[in-house]
Amino acid sequence: ASMTPPGYISALLYALLLTAAYAQDEPTIRAVLVDLYESTNGASWTDTWPIGDPSPYAWCGGWYGVLCEADRTLVTIVLNRNNLVGYLPSSLGDLGPSVQTLNFAGNSLGLRVPDLGRLTGLTNLYLKDNTLC
Repeated sequence: ASMTPPGYISALLYALLLTAAYAQDEPTIRAVLVDLYESTNGASWTDTWPIGDPSPYAWCGGWYGVLCEADRTLVTIVLNRNNLVGYLPSSLGDLGPSVQTLNFAGNSLGLRVPDLGRLTGLTNLYLKDNTLC
């Protein structure tokens, strides 16, 4: 009988735990999006969000500029030229590794950019043409 090396089992368990730790869950994503809305004066955006909608995953396809995969995994936020005024919240990094694109260009966002190191799938970050608020 072949034996599985202990290192393989440890690596597999670590990978499973890592995946579980960064899986997108609806309450966390909703909280980050509401935080983004509130920290950038969402009520005055050109295209605003119905943040009071309690429906699970309402933000997935129902909120302007929020794009998801078929499995409801958030992958893109495009809010360029949408009258965002304020700062990007530190919670933005909680969106997880599936996020590929964040576009906040052409708004009035401050220069304080939060730590986005946990967004390991991020390949496109657009912040140009922001006037200082």
